[in-house]
Amino acid sequence: SKVKDVIERFGREHGIHLRQDTQANNEWVVDGYGGGMVCKGMHGSLQGRPADLFLIEDPIKDAEQAMSPTVMQKHWDWFMTVAYSRLGPKAPVVVVTTRWGKNDLCGRILREAKETGEGWQVIKFPALALEGDLLRRQPGEALWPERVPQKRLEMIREQRGRWFAACWQQEP
Repeated sequence: SKVKDVIERFGREHGIHLRQDTQANNEWVVDGYGGGMVCKGMHGSLQGRPADLFLIEDPIKDAEQAMSPTVMQKHWDWFMTVAYSRLGPKAPVVVVTTRWGKNDLCGRILREAKETGEGWQVIKFPALALEGDLLRRQPGEALWPERVPQKRLEMIREQRGRWFAACWQQEP
């Protein structure tokens, strides 16, 4: 994994070493700390694995999945039975994802949080800045103009309204 590569490259100068008996790319332990990282896809086994931090990255691969009620239900079931049941008492969950639709994993998590009072913080970086932008951009300013210029973003917004709102602005 990329995280493992970073630790191997820069960890020594900070006294961080990976245990030699756990060198698989998808699973490793930090020597002397009793912790490490397990990297699995949504269908990979996590049985017997507690989590002090649970990171979910891009659970939806494309629009076809996003439009499938069956896939959205599978994601929710996985989160509630596999991911959520692994969490330690203070374990944060971080979900890094495109907001494809209102019934995606984030949408379901946020709706349930309103009922349970569980605290979730949403951090969004829309392609075109909105009022009160976290990065202090002016409204309409592009997030990464060197990669996707403002003019192109405006064209995408005009031509692909719904998908622009969801995929680029994080507003399904």
